[in-house]
This record gives sequence, C-alpha cells and structure tokens, in this order.
Amino acid sequence: SAYSHWTHQRICSFGPASKHLICRIQINEPINGFLRSLLSAYVPGPPVTLAPPVQLDNATMGQGVVLVKNGRRICGTGAARANCPVSQDKAYWEVKLQSCGSWGIGLGTVRCDLESPNNLGSDAESWALRDDAAIYHGNQPVAKLPDPVQEGDVIGLTYDHVTLEVFLNGKPMHTPVTGIRGTVFPTFYVDDGAILDCAFAAFAFGPPVGFRELIKEKQLL
Repeated sequence: SAYSHWTHQRICSFGPASKHLICRIQINEPINGFLRSLLSAYVPGPPVTLAPPVQLDNATMGQGVVLVKNGRRICGTGAARANCPVSQDKAYWEVKLQSCGSWGIGLGTVRCDLESPNNLGSDAESWALRDDAAIYHGNQPVAKLPDPVQEGDVIGLTYDHVTLEVFLNGKPMHTPVTGIRGTVFPTFYVDDGAILDCAFAAFAFGPPVGFRELIKEKQLL
C-alpha cells in the first residue's frame, strides 16, 4: 500500500511562565488502496425530488372556488378535491368549519362535477356530509349524524375502501357509509359564505388506530 507523509504541529505549555515548546511530529498515515479506488469509482445518483404536499388541487377546482393558506382553505362557491386520491388501505383527514354556510365534505370520483352549483352528494359520483348533518349520495340522505355540526367544529373522516366514517371533534358518529366504488378523492364544497380548513397532516385530533394521513401513491412504493 502507498503512504503519504504529513506534519502535525502541536503546542505544549510548560508551567506558570507560559513558555511554549513547538514540537514537530512526523506521522506516517497509510492510505488503503481499495478504499481509494472505491471512492474514485463513486458516481452520484440523481438528485432527490420531494413530492409536493397533499393539498387542494387548484388545477381541477370549480371556477368560483378560492383556495388560500397553501391550498388548505376553501372559500367562494363550488367544489375542489385533494391533489391525490385515496390510495392507501386506511386514510384519515380533517376539516375545520371556520365559517358556516352551505358546505359539503366527503369523497368524489374523478367524474364528480366540481363546477356544479349543487352541493356534493347530489349525483352518483360523490358521497358527502352536508351542513344539515346528513350524509348524501344520489341527492338522497343515507345517514344522519346524532349531533349537529357547528362553527369551529373539527370533522374527521376515515376511508378504508369499504366504509366512510365521520368523527366530530374526535368523537365517532357511528354513521358508516358503504357501497363506494372506484378511485375516489377527498372532495369539498362551499357556498353562502362557508369556509373550510382542510388538514391532511398535523391533525387537531388525530386518526383512529390503524389509520394515517393521506399518502400519495408514489410515496407508497
């Protein structure tokens, strides 16, 4: 193996007179040939690109919708969906009702009409909790929350590709909705002054056991 020589300078202090002695020490440092060849053959990989966060999608939202707070608050008139579908087995997200009005929260397929003046749950492509505390599909109520939803409340939703469940301020409402088919997105509707804050992470109450925040499909690989 090859050797390189380097000189190390050390300062030594002696006694209260603060006299200094400069010592030069020559040290032989072996360089491993295998490691040197390994380092010379290293080729850096491509730069890591972080996936954009889960938020409301301004590319597909209704024309009357306004998104603020980095795509987490929806106001105006119309509907918007998350920028990724529910791909994992068990997903959870939250919505805080910042201001009352007409609103809908739930799931919609890619065919859900986000430009429609009607609330979510009005057709066969969406399932949604509305401001009257009922869950609609095909414009028919399929479940009713035992408690009303008031301004400032936090609504949690879970979906496991079988059942959509609703939580109110961390309390389960026991109003399961089944029969949901196909690829679906968390979808939101506002009108008449309603404002919703959507949380896909950093939750106020947190997911129930076995569920977690919405994850983009590429991050599941």
